[in-house]
Amino acid sequence: MLIDNLMGFEGELMFKYQKETTWLSIVAAILIVSLMATDFLDPIAHTLTKATAGLIQYPLVYNLSFFVIVFVGLVKFTKMRWSDFGFARNQLIPAILLSFGVWVLANIAVLVVSLVQGSTISPAEFWQKDGFLAILGKTIGFIFGVGLLEETFFRGFLLPQLYFKFGGSREKRQWLKLISAFVISLVAFTLPHFLVTSSIGMNSVVGTMIGVFILGGILTTFYLRTNNLVLAIIFHGLLDYALPIFETVEVAEGAGVSIYELIMLGLWILVLVIWPYLPQYLNQGPDVLKIPAHNLSHSGTIEKSMKL
Repeated sequence: MLIDNLMGFEGELMFKYQKETTWLSIVAAILIVSLMATDFLDPIAHTLTKATAGLIQYPLVYNLSFFVIVFVGLVKFTKMRWSDFGFARNQLIPAILLSFGVWVLANIAVLVVSLVQGSTISPAEFWQKDGFLAILGKTIGFIFGVGLLEETFFRGFLLPQLYFKFGGSREKRQWLKLISAFVISLVAFTLPHFLVTSSIGMNSVVGTMIGVFILGGILTTFYLRTNNLVLAIIFHGLLDYALPIFETVEVAEGAGVSIYELIMLGLWILVLVIWPYLPQYLNQGPDVLKIPAHNLSHSGTIEKSMKL
């Protein structure tokens, strides 16, 4: 099929093992996630942060709470399974290995750049300023909070559900339907960030929204390309909360992007490009033999799935 082969995307392959749900479930999930704008969990989040010396952070409390409400609710009331949101058992180890490798390479690259420029090599300031528990808490919060909720909702849930609703499980014009789902889910991902940045001035808001849209596009492409939602979750978390070992400077004055962050993004894009050529134990499709049989509604038979 076109989507199976064009540009190496495997999005349609993964969607074959995901169950289509109703518009009511989709709208309900969107409405629940939109409640995050109310900040009603602020008191609890701040209390937990103080009580744990920063180990439990605001991003974890908010995002994990809504993740549990939305996706446990969908599992309980709509008979969806975790595989319907893009999760598979064989995703975790490749995701950890690749993420750790990218992080190590990014820090080595920063070290090399500093040596070439003759800059003073010193630990990143936040290691001394924030403390280990706070850094660990923020890392956990942005990966298992922000990354987990946003990637599961926008990439693992909304993207395939829109694809199904546009008739993507049928043979004709699958690529066009995937693009439509891609764009709409990306707009849905970008809009909530407007609420976060609306107080910083219109020029800054426009620039930020363009940046969010582009990064969202990279994240969506990354998920479609790799079929690994866990990897996309970690990628997202490390983009939101960079973890440089060494002090680094901005790419250009006032750019708001450090050399480390630019290198990190470049390495993730490199993973995206070379994905089909990675060793098989890293580049794995969905673990089809461990996905419930009801998820084969978009693929036909188990025999067919075993050949993919």
